[in-house]
Amino acid sequence: MRRGELLAIRPGILYEYGMKVRNSIRPTSDDTSLKTQIAKCDVSINKEVYELIRKIPVKENGYIFNFGGFKQSEQLAESY
Repeated sequence: MRRGELLAIRPGILYEYGMKVRNSIRPTSDDTSLKTQIAKCDVSINKEVYELIRKIPVKENGYIFNFGGFKQSEQLAESY
């Protein structure tokens, strides 16, 4: 999985021991579409990873992981 796909994990895409990859966070835009249509897939995860991800508090924006630092290039572009 690509970094943007991992950052786009929301509780709704998780299922027991897997996740549906349908979105990706981009560092320079708000577009959440996948880089390629081939990237659309289901990924299996083991029980330990599943349980760890489920324990992470969901952020206000609905995502599990905070991707503010990943958007630095977009923030720099906006300042010019």
